[in-house]
Amino acid sequence: MRNIVLIQPEDCGRDLEPTREADARSAIGRLARESLRFRHAFCESPLCSPSRAAMLTGTPSYQNGMFTVAHRGYDLHEPSRHLAAFLAGHGYDTVLAGQQHESDNGTRGHSREEDAKAILGYTRVLAGESDPVDTAYDHERTRVDLANARAAARFLREPREGPFFLSVGLWNAHRGFPDGRAHGEEPDHERPPGPVPDTPAAREALAGYRVLLGAVDRCVGMIMDALAESGRLEDTLVVLTVDHGPAFRGMKTTLYDPGTSVSLLMRFPEGFRAGETTDALVSQLDLFPTLCDYLGLEAPTWLVGGSLMPIARGERDTGSEAVFTSHHYATPSLDRYDLKRAVRTDRYKLIRLLPDPAASDPDEPLSPGPFLDRADGKEWPEAERRLHGRAHGELLFDLVLDPMERIDVSDRPAYAAARADLRGRLADWLARTDDPALRGAVPAPPATQRAS
Repeated sequence: MRNIVLIQPEDCGRDLEPTREADARSAIGRLARESLRFRHAFCESPLCSPSRAAMLTGTPSYQNGMFTVAHRGYDLHEPSRHLAAFLAGHGYDTVLAGQQHESDNGTRGHSREEDAKAILGYTRVLAGESDPVDTAYDHERTRVDLANARAAARFLREPREGPFFLSVGLWNAHRGFPDGRAHGEEPDHERPPGPVPDTPAAREALAGYRVLLGAVDRCVGMIMDALAESGRLEDTLVVLTVDHGPAFRGMKTTLYDPGTSVSLLMRFPEGFRAGETTDALVSQLDLFPTLCDYLGLEAPTWLVGGSLMPIARGERDTGSEAVFTSHHYATPSLDRYDLKRAVRTDRYKLIRLLPDPAASDPDEPLSPGPFLDRADGKEWPEAERRLHGRAHGELLFDLVLDPMERIDVSDRPAYAAARADLRGRLADWLARTDDPALRGAVPAPPATQRAS
């Protein structure tokens, strides 16, 4: 039976993908040359716990119960549906190195590692965080990630019988960046991505972020070197993906592409489409059914995605006709509703802004707008605030003519057919996946829960 290694950095969208000559020489660049690379892969929800819970249960976050981060009091409705528990039930040694963010509500008195075994079904949690690791800069999360990558590498070198599933959770790219200039990154060489203002503060933040991406690459290199040295590259599927976009304005916690677009590399020991790229539209909800297909396991009935193996085997190069995303609470405080649902095709995106189910005034805006850039404190200009911070309604974007998703065309007659088509697709999806927002039954935000 094949082994599975799943590497999950956080908060870096597609920024890990090799795009320059220097990147091509990196560990992730080497992995990409041996992998099938999905250029249009999307998470289900652009926040840590909801995204990971969706990917690892194969169900939307609002269906599996993870409406926001686990440490704010949320649990999976059915943790037995977690991929680790599923594979453990099929004879796999299910091993966690580093973070998991699908169970840790702070009320049981358990550690996140204990939850990983007692709740999620991991059979083993590697104790890497206690390892002393030298880093070129003072950044605790990087030290922890490198220690956990080292523990994962030790595990991979151990002699063993029977298949394993190793999940490696990396968290250093989360906000709290080191000084990039002090570690070889020149802020004024940075060009902030579209939604981010080109300011000195933003460039400083991006330079620090680049330093952390280098540490992620080092962790990936440690894991891949261990697989090669142990001889296990020949029987191990390696998957590298990210929970959601970076924590910059207009990215993380938004349903725009910079918030939901993620890296997805799959290195098959059989060499399926090694070094190739596909533009197939896919969702992380497809990962669980893909693993079932690849491993020859019967897919559980709760899965809503589809297998990507026909794409990997070269039987087709098209993915889903549409992918679906969701978000629930405003950031950074997560104490107010920010209910959004979206459907995206190759050409269009429709974002539905849902009203606060408990609001006395249904026209009161749900939130001040998308994620604010804490590096420079700037909010969206007032014109964009009116567009993106409205209380409810729909936004429609033509992704070919408007890839930055800045021009709402929902009221233009020329787009009436596209809007009707996407409305129908989204309505069908939300009904099929039993979205509680259709009944006004989304749980109250965490602050309200704590105060009650």
